[in-house]
Amino acid sequence: MKRLFFLLCVCLLLSGCVEPAVAQNSPAATTSATLPAQTQSDTPTQANEETFQTLSSQAPDGYYLCCFRKGLLLFSGSESTTLTLLQGEDLSVSASISLEFFLSADDPSIRIWENALSYFDPVQQKTVVLDAALQEVASIAAPDGLVGSPVLSSDRNVLYYCTANALRAWDLRTRIRRLIRGFSYPTQTVSGLHLHDTVVQCSVQEGTQTRTLLISVKDGRLAAEHDGPVSLTTQGNHYYASFLSGTVQALVFGDTSQSPQMLMPDESFTQWYFLPSLHGVVTGQEAADGKTELSYFDLSTGEKAASLSLECNNRLVSAAGDSQQVYLLLYDELNPCTAICRWDIAGQTAEDQTYISTYSADSVALAQCQQTAREMSEKYGIEIIIGPEAAAVQPWDYNLEAETLVPILQQELNLLDQRLGQYPQEILSATVSDFSSLKLCIVRSLTGTAESGSLDSANGLHFDNDGDAYVVLAAGKYTEQALYHELFHVMETYILKHSTAFDQWGTLNPAGFSYDCDFEENEQRDPETYLTGEDRAFVDTYSMSFPAEDRARIMEYAMLPDGEELFQSRTMQAKLLSVCKGIREAYSLESEDTVFPWEQYLNSTFQ
Repeated sequence: MKRLFFLLCVCLLLSGCVEPAVAQNSPAATTSATLPAQTQSDTPTQANEETFQTLSSQAPDGYYLCCFRKGLLLFSGSESTTLTLLQGEDLSVSASISLEFFLSADDPSIRIWENALSYFDPVQQKTVVLDAALQEVASIAAPDGLVGSPVLSSDRNVLYYCTANALRAWDLRTRIRRLIRGFSYPTQTVSGLHLHDTVVQCSVQEGTQTRTLLISVKDGRLAAEHDGPVSLTTQGNHYYASFLSGTVQALVFGDTSQSPQMLMPDESFTQWYFLPSLHGVVTGQEAADGKTELSYFDLSTGEKAASLSLECNNRLVSAAGDSQQVYLLLYDELNPCTAICRWDIAGQTAEDQTYISTYSADSVALAQCQQTAREMSEKYGIEIIIGPEAAAVQPWDYNLEAETLVPILQQELNLLDQRLGQYPQEILSATVSDFSSLKLCIVRSLTGTAESGSLDSANGLHFDNDGDAYVVLAAGKYTEQALYHELFHVMETYILKHSTAFDQWGTLNPAGFSYDCDFEENEQRDPETYLTGEDRAFVDTYSMSFPAEDRARIMEYAMLPDGEELFQSRTMQAKLLSVCKGIREAYSLESEDTVFPWEQYLNSTFQ
């Protein structure tokens, strides 16, 4: 099913419904590439003491934090679990309980209400209910044939669970076990209970693909489905969903009376925590200097209401929200321990900019994006293709999935406009002249085909087809790098015809080195000799696969910020100089006084 259909179904289901849920954290997103290690600052940014305070250091291995009983509930442990209730201004311990198993923060059996909570004990095979003092007040033996964890209803009268062939409901008062919906997948488990317990969320596995199903508990109707896992939370008349769209983490939210909206921060993020009590979200990313940069977005306005830079040794583990306070669970890597910190977001000045957009994939909104793409095509002399048309251009070794989420397309087009603007028009025009046309396609994902022996996935690729050159980019964090890399591959066709700068490229490499000329062999290479210190000769292992990949990596990282460290060695300077010389010679730019973006790290000492 389309993601739009999934969210529209959620909107319809949520109308007039309330679920008593607390803020829950989402799993961290994975990425497929990282920048090389950069120089770290020895002076981490210090937070304002009035807006950021360390309140408590309760456990060396805390991993989850949530609001409970006008206090905070801390989950800690590794092989076992300790639940600790912290209350009062100083967050003193008011109750604690130890469990003999590890209770994962994303275990769907965890349900937290105003005065109680429940979870599933896989050792004793029972669902346990605790009161506000963390005392056990009830336990329910696991039903026969249980697969995964069961989920207890808010009134504690019904247990929802999967067996090998069905989704079932066990009425604990009548002891009747009712079939909700029959299905049989290799793996199927309950992964949530929503909307006043009227909809069960299930995760099923088909081959290597995880799918999410929303099923009505009343009649077993399939209300919505989504190709991939979904984190969904509802509170009051608001809903909060996160799911992966290609390489982009989509954060979608809304009020049941309005159209869904999507948060689109101007920076990439690898951590996100919806805080329904505040109607906000905390996002985090690791900066080049090793710090973790946090942002708090007010979902009512779409503004970035606060930002915070954590010290290099602090790692964000979890976040919770209550009133106007955000509570952060931080892990100190220098002194292994977790601490709870309070971040007063109300004491900071919001940016006068909105970061939300209507979540839409309708034809009108998509047509507006396509008009923007056509205008950019005329501006740069490159045919920019988005939407289903972009995915229709299938290379032989990769499958392309179309990106149709309008907020993502809008952001990608805006950024592409900025990035293409860094190239002189002479370069783009001359490069295009070598082909019938140059087509730049923005898609959701690129997945390798098994028969081709290609990579499982890629952030970008280039290929030729009937005289046309294609550059395909996957929307997301690494679109910028992919653009610089893949566009240079196309540029190189022109450079090799109009410059001799690369004729002696092999002589720039260390003695005895040879390229793998095979991607599979390249993945097995031990690169340490060539990637460190004064003798550094390559950006990364991938650069050692083919000479063309080596040069494209040089161009890619030469265009990015904070790359001085990478180009410090004599060999890296020689390679960068060769790339810069080839571009100036081929495109007749020798007399230009401009320092082009890819020349920013040239050091006259080595020339």
